[in-house]
Amino acid sequence: DLCVSEFIRVSEHAVPEKVIRKYVPEAGEGWKTPCGTPILPQLLGSHPDRMALTAKRLENMGASGIDLNFGCPAKTVNRNEGGAALLKKPEVMRAVIQAIQAAVRVPVSVKMRLGWENPDDVFAIARMVDELKPRWLAVHARTKEEMYRPPAHWHRLALLTKTIQTPL
Repeated sequence: DLCVSEFIRVSEHAVPEKVIRKYVPEAGEGWKTPCGTPILPQLLGSHPDRMALTAKRLENMGASGIDLNFGCPAKTVNRNEGGAALLKKPEVMRAVIQAIQAAVRVPVSVKMRLGWENPDDVFAIARMVDELKPRWLAVHARTKEEMYRPPAHWHRLALLTKTIQTPL
């Protein structure tokens, strides 16, 4: 029903349109895959102003929503305060989400993990995200430290659905 692009990293500057088109060629095809499935661009970064400028650029290019990646566990990404590293800085997550929501009219969604190392961190972080009323919240049912190793902690997601209003 819907696809999300690979992340577009926002670091030193807002991302120019030509770079966006390189990472998400579907932008030139009406933000749809070759089979017609809508695609949302995904942003990754920790600088609220640069993220907001990039989100506004995506909206001006016709994106129907913006997805935010606070879940990537890659060392390079985390070392540069992106992806899952922001699970240790929920105040920065909040600032990024709020800046983007203020900059665009399209819906904003959030992707995250259960936490950096403590899977119970998901409850406090998700409640903070829930207060900002994103379109939805996607949670990878592992911590950053667990990377992709089994098992996934699905029971925590079942508990989480009882504590937030945002679609999960």
